[in-house]
Amino acid sequence: MVVVWTPKPGTEVELYMVRTKHAESDPHTGVLRARQGTNRQDLEAFTLGKGSPKLTLKPLANGRALFGYSPASDGGENNTSRVLLLAYDDKTDKVRVYKRWRGGAEQPVPAWAESGEFAVNADAVGTCEKVAKKIAACAKDPGFNDALFRRLQGPERATAEKGLMGTTKTWKGAKGLRQQCQDWASDKYEDTHLSDPTELAQLAKDADLDCKLFGRELDDEGGLPRAVAVADSAPAAK
Repeated sequence: MVVVWTPKPGTEVELYMVRTKHAESDPHTGVLRARQGTNRQDLEAFTLGKGSPKLTLKPLANGRALFGYSPASDGGENNTSRVLLLAYDDKTDKVRVYKRWRGGAEQPVPAWAESGEFAVNADAVGTCEKVAKKIAACAKDPGFNDALFRRLQGPERATAEKGLMGTTKTWKGAKGLRQQCQDWASDKYEDTHLSDPTELAQLAKDADLDCKLFGRELDDEGGLPRAVAVADSAPAAK
């Protein structure tokens, strides 16, 4: 199935799934591919079932688009639904993934995945601040860093640890914490685990753990460390 997106007059982008693995003993894997003329660009990797997934595209007034992926019924428990917020970068003539969310059929879709607009839900502000306080308190803890950055090596890990220390220094007082929570829900970060109410509620419970265990839960639940230490640059809305 191919869905066509027109991010601006005269520019058409075709979005479609491509299977990249066909071994009978392994889950089928694939990518979301964008095609513009002869140019092709892989945007997101997926685990696919044997059936045909449902693909949806919702153009937004600001030139962006919401891409939805729902797995076939035989997709398996690891085959989750996805929502991607896409933007077209005029400088590079490429599609950018602005925000991404994935979840099972029982999980509520976040509000931004319907509207394309971001904000920290008022009900989630308190839990977000609790999570941010815990991250700041654990930033110098060796066990926390070992757990949070265990997948990184050498210079990449050193850069991430330095970035975390620099980021948490700005979380001074209620104003700084509130600003960081707003930033996590803004265009600055692709990851949404630190702005989604459901994910924040779980991470707030995990904040009662010691720093090492909390670091592991952050990495597992939040898709970190990137979302904590790095603010992703993205094309501005029109």
